[in-house]
Amino acid sequence: METEQHPAKYVDESVIHMAELMTPELENFSGKVHGGAILSLLDKVAYVCACRYSGAYCVTVAVDHVEFRAPVQVGEVLHFTARVVQVGRTSMDVEILVESQELISGAMRHTNTCFFTLVAMRDGKSAPVPPLAARTPEDQERLEHGRMRREAREEYRSRIRPAR
Repeated sequence: METEQHPAKYVDESVIHMAELMTPELENFSGKVHGGAILSLLDKVAYVCACRYSGAYCVTVAVDHVEFRAPVQVGEVLHFTARVVQVGRTSMDVEILVESQELISGAMRHTNTCFFTLVAMRDGKSAPVPPLAARTPEDQERLEHGRMRREAREEYRSRIRPAR
């Protein structure tokens, strides 16, 4: 599982937690937090997770399936839990779970889960990342789902590429 350059890392070693208060400047025309503001925060969370995992500067190359399950209110705190769930030679798929917390009651609700793909960069070129290993059955399931998502993306890309 290890490479000459990088020892394998475990999924649980990649986990990060971040939180952000949803303030009035993030409000959209319907009085909820703007989805674009949440997407921007998601990109930052994915970046932190991927950089920490790879030990390199990272760039976002894809966002996979962002579905807003519930609106987020101004004044709530968004909690982000991110982890690397699949790696290629230079890329990492980061799963992000988002929960919104109403501060007064403490009530939490799942607002979305999404996946970002980032590539590690060094000196302006893509750089190898450590292999990923599972320590628990849950992490093994995440790796399997990540592999299936990656295969589905590759199949989709091969179908939409123009003929040459």
